[in-house]
Amino acid sequence: MQKTIALAGIGLVGLLILVPLVFAGTARQAETPPEVLAEALGRANLRSGPGTEFDQVGEITNGTRYRVRARHEFVPWVLLEVPQLRSGGGWVFQDLVAIRQGDLFSVPLLSDFQPLPADGGGFPPAAPVEAPSGDATSDGNTAAATAPVSAPTQVNLVTATLQGRSNLRYGPGVDYPTITTLDGGAVMVVLARHSNFPWLKVAIEGAPNGEGWVLQDLVNIQGDIFTLPVINDLQIPFPTPSATPDTVVSNAPALAIAFDTADSSALRAALGVPLHEYLLSQGVAPRTDKEASLFVLDLRTSQHFTLNGGVAYSGMSINKIPILVRYFLQRSAPLQTTDAELVATTMLCSENITTNRMLTTIGDGDIMLGTQRVTEMMSQLGLGNTFISAPFFAPMGSATPTPAPAVPITTNADQASNLPDRFNQLTVEDLGWLLTSVYQCAADGSGPLVETFGTLVDQRECRQMLRVMSGNKVGRLIERGVPPGTTLAHKHGWVDDTRGDAGIVLTPQGAYVLVMAYHERTTFADESSFFLLEEVARRVWNHFNPAQPLAGLQSPQVPAECNIYGEPVISDMLANNVVLPGLPRVARLPGKKPARPASPGGPGPAGVFVCHRAHQPGPARDSADKASDCPPGAR
Repeated sequence: MQKTIALAGIGLVGLLILVPLVFAGTARQAETPPEVLAEALGRANLRSGPGTEFDQVGEITNGTRYRVRARHEFVPWVLLEVPQLRSGGGWVFQDLVAIRQGDLFSVPLLSDFQPLPADGGGFPPAAPVEAPSGDATSDGNTAAATAPVSAPTQVNLVTATLQGRSNLRYGPGVDYPTITTLDGGAVMVVLARHSNFPWLKVAIEGAPNGEGWVLQDLVNIQGDIFTLPVINDLQIPFPTPSATPDTVVSNAPALAIAFDTADSSALRAALGVPLHEYLLSQGVAPRTDKEASLFVLDLRTSQHFTLNGGVAYSGMSINKIPILVRYFLQRSAPLQTTDAELVATTMLCSENITTNRMLTTIGDGDIMLGTQRVTEMMSQLGLGNTFISAPFFAPMGSATPTPAPAVPITTNADQASNLPDRFNQLTVEDLGWLLTSVYQCAADGSGPLVETFGTLVDQRECRQMLRVMSGNKVGRLIERGVPPGTTLAHKHGWVDDTRGDAGIVLTPQGAYVLVMAYHERTTFADESSFFLLEEVARRVWNHFNPAQPLAGLQSPQVPAECNIYGEPVISDMLANNVVLPGLPRVARLPGKKPARPASPGGPGPAGVFVCHRAHQPGPARDSADKASDCPPGAR
């Protein structure tokens, strides 16, 4: 769209006279108003016009000053001169700069224009401001020459360096919500100070307004804060925290083609947003010291959502679910009693010794190859953000795997925020889609597992997987959020700083998948982390079962010990017809099989065989011993 240049309140003749004055300067200083210089408060884009819809022509850098050539009449954008750019300069949002010299209202006012040409033809650089002729001043001294500002000039900003890990908030007080949490040593530009509270407004990349507040006692100041603007407002407006497309989303990997076509907006609005708001009310938010992620899928309607997806957590014992699935893919003969006992001990008692035996079987006698094959299976299913690359820790006095090189795996997930175990990681959406595929295979013998691996897995084996997981009784997490007697096939896990549970809940009114993970930067000191996830599980149950809601959480029924023969799990797994109450049929997925990617596993360069807890030499571990995978006071 072509636009014309016009100065507000000036006719065509005046325009022809003033435009050269704006862009070329004048020959005599007396006819030139004081220069207006703007200083970049951070890195920002320069655009060919006053709006983000215009092309980017360059950028300005933190602490650099630029000539202001014009301002816009209708939008808060200013035109800066940057001679180094082919365009000669560009437009920037006014709040991203601070006027350090001159009066902004003295620059020409533009009401309309055509975008700046990329070659600079429409924006000739201004001539340097000439120095006075050298005539003596009234006091007899020669006036000092004014240096031209033809290039950006670096200035000293006021910055704040965090003394330790600290919260940055929407306003000057602890009653304002947290925007993010940064580690000690982080350096921020200070934008302003408050007149009544010892808080500083700082620039924060990624914040809703690009700024936030930090307590002054938590930072070391570089520069003079008394040169900064002062804010007197006692109430600082801030955006109401709510679910956004980046927080509550509908997503699916390649394996879930049919499910991904479902309109999940209703489930996101009815359940996803309230769960997100509940977590925020408990001080749990993305990129803070308390972070959680959820995956929910309605197996009746295919609607689903992920809350705070794409974030890696320590895999804990939850990653024994992928090991279980890969174990069945590896076997060519029906389960025998000893096999069923091995699987039950792993999934019900969370025993790491038997887990490593399953990995050894998967690797044809090579435990490290077993871990690689589990990771490869997840990648083949399009679930490559979940992996295991080292065996689980085995307590002293038990057989320890032969040391071998173990290397971390880089994924597309955020592998930094929650300090996940380098050798055992998951994302909630990966585990959710894996459980969904096991469910569909068990329901009618179809789905991604069958389509990807063919005859290596069948409906009976998928039912065996769900049956053994339905015998997992720990009395906490999802179990506390569903009524007694509910069919729940799940695997829990927890370590010092992370809790989680992944399961399929089967009810007379339908079935759903729920995967939860929660991380705190410090070691959990109480059971509040359990309660948080248990309350989430209760709210999910109530959504799917409005005719049978739970008014409160069930009393914890923590078993004193693990007994794989406490219920007929072994005999049920070995039966010809594995029955699982509440297992309905679901629609078949179209027979589109994802391409097999190259295996991401395999030994890397020689290195230390590192455990996947605490990053210490030794075998990978889920916890100090099998008892630590239970709630306090159990086993």
